[in-house]
Amino acid sequence: MDEVRGEFYFQENQLFKSYNINYKFNTSGYLLYEVVRSQNGVLIFLQEHLDRLSRSILSINLYNKTEFKKAENILKKLVSVNNDKEGNIKLLVKRVDQRICFSAYYIQHNYPDESLYKKGVDLITYKIQRPDPHLKQVAISDLIRREITDYIKGSNVFEVLLVNESGYVTEGSKSNVFFIRNEEVITATDESVLKGITRGKVIEILEEGNIKLIKRNIHLKELNSFKGAIICGTSPKVIPVRKVDNINYVVNNSICRYATEKFNEIFQNYITRYK
Repeated sequence: MDEVRGEFYFQENQLFKSYNINYKFNTSGYLLYEVVRSQNGVLIFLQEHLDRLSRSILSINLYNKTEFKKAENILKKLVSVNNDKEGNIKLLVKRVDQRICFSAYYIQHNYPDESLYKKGVDLITYKIQRPDPHLKQVAISDLIRREITDYIKGSNVFEVLLVNESGYVTEGSKSNVFFIRNEEVITATDESVLKGITRGKVIEILEEGNIKLIKRNIHLKELNSFKGAIICGTSPKVIPVRKVDNINYVVNNSICRYATEKFNEIFQNYITRYK
């Protein structure tokens, strides 16, 4: 169940007032999802989100080009009828009579306070993994969210890093992670994680800045050998890490600053372009 924010929502391609469901949306029966950020009336990196979703739908043999075109229209309509409300929108996919249907609504979001971009965020690790990290599956996401919510209850932790059965750190529950050592940046392989939209932008930023990027598996035992880290995602954008478990990192390092500032430029330029 998700708490719906905003005055209107879409269910199976139809628009409704939020009071019709008492602000709770039952996600049971939905297969895949995306979360898209809306700011200043602009759906941030919309095409990248839709491209990823189309690949996911295709992988489960549900793709229909004509039906899929409705997804973009639903998202844009949702922003419009909610008066350009800022926040995160969840787009859900289900099968109805062998065709795809979409539901969409604003969800609760957690955007970091500006001070956290200066002092960094605290993370903890948790042993759990997604069966297929390339797919944003509703059932798997709900399972992980329930486990993690119980795990971090009462703590001040911003995010949880997932550790697989072999002891390797893969990604955050809602983010991707990059570690910094000796002017090099290390992140998990593409095969091990969800190819996050923000992650892709960070990789481009590092490549354009001639910063060496290594994609490989990162063991839990290695975490104390890094000097810094950043996480990235739809809500946090790009933010430095202050601590993982009991390991402290340097927040004010050049690579953290560079990645954060460059991404903010891309983010703002996107809004200006599509406003």
